[in-house]
Amino acid sequence: MSLAIPTMRRFTVMPGPNVFSPLPGAKLDVRWPGLAPADGAALAERIVARLRGNPDLATMHALMNRPDGAATVSHPADPDETVAIAAGMAMRLAGQPLDGGCGAWVVREPSPAIVVAHRDLTLAIQAARLSFALIVAVMDELASGGTASNAAERMARAVADFRGVWRAIGFGELNWRKVAVAERRDIPWRRLVPVDRIVVFGHGCRQARTMGGIIDGDGHIATNLATQKGMANAVLRASGLPVPRTVVVVDRRLAPIEARRIGYPVVIKPVSTDFGTAVAVNLQSEDAVLRAFDAARQHGPVLVQQHIPGAHHRLLVMHGKFLSANRQDPAHVTGDGIHRVDQLVALANRARRDKLSTELKKITVDAAVVEILQRQGLSMESVPPAGRRVLLREHSNLSVGGSYVNVTPMVHPDNRRLAEMAAAVVGLKVAGVDFITTDVSRSYLDTGGMICEINPRPGFFMGETGYLVEEAFFDGLFPDGGNGRIPIVALLSDRDHDALLRRLEKIAADLGHHVALATRSTIRFRGETVARGSFDQSSAIDATLRHPGASAAIVLLAADQVAETGLVFDRCALGIVIDQPPGGAGGAASPQVVRLLARHAEKLLHASDDATIETAVRDMLAAWRTAAP
Repeated sequence: MSLAIPTMRRFTVMPGPNVFSPLPGAKLDVRWPGLAPADGAALAERIVARLRGNPDLATMHALMNRPDGAATVSHPADPDETVAIAAGMAMRLAGQPLDGGCGAWVVREPSPAIVVAHRDLTLAIQAARLSFALIVAVMDELASGGTASNAAERMARAVADFRGVWRAIGFGELNWRKVAVAERRDIPWRRLVPVDRIVVFGHGCRQARTMGGIIDGDGHIATNLATQKGMANAVLRASGLPVPRTVVVVDRRLAPIEARRIGYPVVIKPVSTDFGTAVAVNLQSEDAVLRAFDAARQHGPVLVQQHIPGAHHRLLVMHGKFLSANRQDPAHVTGDGIHRVDQLVALANRARRDKLSTELKKITVDAAVVEILQRQGLSMESVPPAGRRVLLREHSNLSVGGSYVNVTPMVHPDNRRLAEMAAAVVGLKVAGVDFITTDVSRSYLDTGGMICEINPRPGFFMGETGYLVEEAFFDGLFPDGGNGRIPIVALLSDRDHDALLRRLEKIAADLGHHVALATRSTIRFRGETVARGSFDQSSAIDATLRHPGASAAIVLLAADQVAETGLVFDRCALGIVIDQPPGGAGGAASPQVVRLLARHAEKLLHASDDATIETAVRDMLAAWRTAAP
């Protein structure tokens, strides 16, 4: 068998539904030079065996998920199928959902190609690129008869690079939970840019951008204020809200002085870190303050703060209204008289995950844990008696292994109002108010409860059943119950139709719409040219749907580009196939392209005269509530 390194003839990004899949994705056209058809299956088996021999990929199931939901264990028929298998491995390596038609498979018509599809276009693209890099490394080794000893190193490096990218931009559970609710509500979504986690829901003037729990309505000043704990404390205090006495310190010598002035015990923490980084609580001595200061000072200025007795509660405010609350407990295990502390930690971690989620984050053991155990007369090798609660951390952040209990029904009305006032004072629409009290069911006015922090990017893991928090999140983003969509008119034709498009823009404007328009050569908004040139169809249409002032979009589709890259939108209000008149120039759209548009159009019209098109567009737009600013 003569082997040569495969080449990528074409890599096509398909940003929306396409003739191969209802999901966005990428298409790879790979060439296998010099490979006889009879040798294809044997080579494919060798490639898959080599992929499975890689320790990073060994546990990844080599499946090819097809658009109809079917999944087949791979006994690849040809090398193209090995690329699909490698892409499936890559997507599983990223730990992202592979449901609803996500996957990779081979298409045979009009020519063999590999399709990689995922709800998250960025993942599909990254997985497709990794799959080809892995196959090239394997083929290099096979073609050299095994003498290319760096093949395994190249595969490992490609996988490590992929993992590094995905740690930086991959969606966590919070984003996927938001996406799930958006899809249930028929709200379109996309990443703002491919290499970031900012998600945009909706189109045009109805779109809303989110980054974790931060939304468009949370301004820079409010977000910056909340992340600077000392400033937030001062603003809340100036507004009459209960907060602990707090001083910002940068000089080590002043830390114990300020601690004595505030009164022991105290809390030491960095001014602007998250996730419980370098936080030390209930400090009782100058030595403890200095040690904690040294750790916190590595992250910038340091807060010396009054220690408030009581349990830590996260009160979630959503669009100005208290929504949910949980009590956050420090990481701990409970003895059973049989297992050592390290074994109890391992048992607890079985039900936890590496990242923060509804299933909680794994408990990590470090020097701080060992010190806390020593203060309790224990070590990691100790066997605590049955029922003994063994504390592993003193602060209750979920990010360091804490746990939570939903206490929403118990929260006193005064405490609910306090959380709402705190969010309003800082200026946040969505906020996690950290509230310490000995009894959350009693008013802070009676218990002396205080706000220790306010968070602009709160997690939504509140122990609620279902998706209560996420649903409330979208209730505020789209208070009218809408789905963030604007009416899209998609005209399928190989001609320019400039005069017709101008008239359609005029019709939309007369009905109160601010129209964004995209053709092969022009992008316009409200009749004014934004850009002129020779555009990639997908990019031009995407630009119209992104325009923050657009209350309607009119897009001209070229059949050949739709066949190649698919649609940008998942649905349009009106699809119009402009039939070619007898003797006219150009060709008719293929039935496959027409069927694709029909599947993603609320109404499909075949027309050859302008008057019919104008009437249909006028009737459709008149039925839409205008949403221009």
